[in-house]
Amino acid sequence: VSTRNCTKRALIGEALPVAFLACMFGNMNDILTTRQASELLQVTERTVKVQAAQGKIPARKVGQGWRFSRAALIAHVAGREPKG
Repeated sequence: VSTRNCTKRALIGEALPVAFLACMFGNMNDILTTRQASELLQVTERTVKVQAAQGKIPARKVGQGWRFSRAALIAHVAGREPKG
């Protein structure tokens, strides 16, 4: 995926930062495990669990574990809330 193509697609009807990130990082509807979220954020699994429990990153407790929306995490890191 090229930056130029993503920028062009992002300019058509969506907020640029979120649409650009969605284009660059693929399917934004992915639900991630703690391990996947730690890889995406480039931090340890422990850090992800602690920050999720403290409400510092967007997460949902499912059974014994945590689940994360890829879109919500990327938007959080970018300083924006995802739309929809």
